[in-house]
Amino acid sequence: MKKRALRKDFYMEIRRSLGRFLSIFFIVAIGCAFFSGIRASEPDMRYSGDAYFDNKNMMDLRIISTMGLTEDDVKAASKAEGIGHVEGRYSVDALLADGDNQIVVHVMSMLPTMNEIQLEDGRLPNKENECVVDVDYMEKSKLKIGDTITFSSGTDAEVTDSLKTDTFRITGTVSSPEYIAFQRGSTTIGNGSAMDVYTEICIQAAGAKELTAFTSEYEDTVAKAKENIEKIKEQRQKARYTEIVDEANGKIAEAEAEVTDAQ
Repeated sequence: MKKRALRKDFYMEIRRSLGRFLSIFFIVAIGCAFFSGIRASEPDMRYSGDAYFDNKNMMDLRIISTMGLTEDDVKAASKAEGIGHVEGRYSVDALLADGDNQIVVHVMSMLPTMNEIQLEDGRLPNKENECVVDVDYMEKSKLKIGDTITFSSGTDAEVTDSLKTDTFRITGTVSSPEYIAFQRGSTTIGNGSAMDVYTEICIQAAGAKELTAFTSEYEDTVAKAKENIEKIKEQRQKARYTEIVDEANGKIAEAEAEVTDAQ
C-alpha cells in the first residue's frame, strides 16, 4: 500500500513540473550519450594513431647532446638491450627572415628510414641547396614553392658552420609524424651536412612497433629500452668528452709546433 502511494506521488510530482523533469532528463541523456561516444571512439583513435605511426616508421626515443653524437654512440645505442633500430640525424636552430620579422626555425636532415615525411605538394629535394617546408608554416607565411630562403645563425658564428649553404630553394611542402606531438618548425630535407657529428639519435625499441601506441604494454617496452640506454649514458659522455679534449690538445700541439718552426 505504501509503495503504491509513493509511486502515485512520484507521478503526480512529474505532472506538476513536467517541463523541469524533461529538461533534466534530456540533459542527463545528452551527457550520457556524449560520454558513451567518447569512450566508444577512444579505441578507434588509438588504433588509427598507431597505424599512422607504424606506416611512417616513427621513432620511440630520441637522444640529444650539446657536444654532438658520433657513429660510436650510434653503435653503442644499437647494441643496448631492447633496442631495435638506431639512426643518427643532423639538426640546427636558425633564423629565417619572414617579412619584417625573424622567425626561429628548426632545420633537420631526413633520416634514411625513420620518421618518414608526407609530401603534400611539390617534390622532395634532390640537391644540397633545396629544401621542403612544413605545410602548416607554409600556409601561415607568405612563402610559396619555388621561393628562395636564407638562414642565419643569430649568433657570431656562421650558419654555414652547420649547413653546407645558407640559401635554399623550396621544392615542396610536407607534414611529419613528429609534429603531431612535438613543436612545429621548418624542415630541411637532404642527407648532406657540414656537421662532423650528429646532434641527435633516433631510436626504435625492439618489439614496440608490434604493440599499439598509447597502451601500457607499449609504454613499458619503451621505458625498458630507455633504461638500457641510460645505462650507457655516462660511459658515452666520458668518451665524447675525452675525444673533444684530445682533439683540442692535438690542435694546440700543432699550433705550438708551427710557432716553434717559425722561430
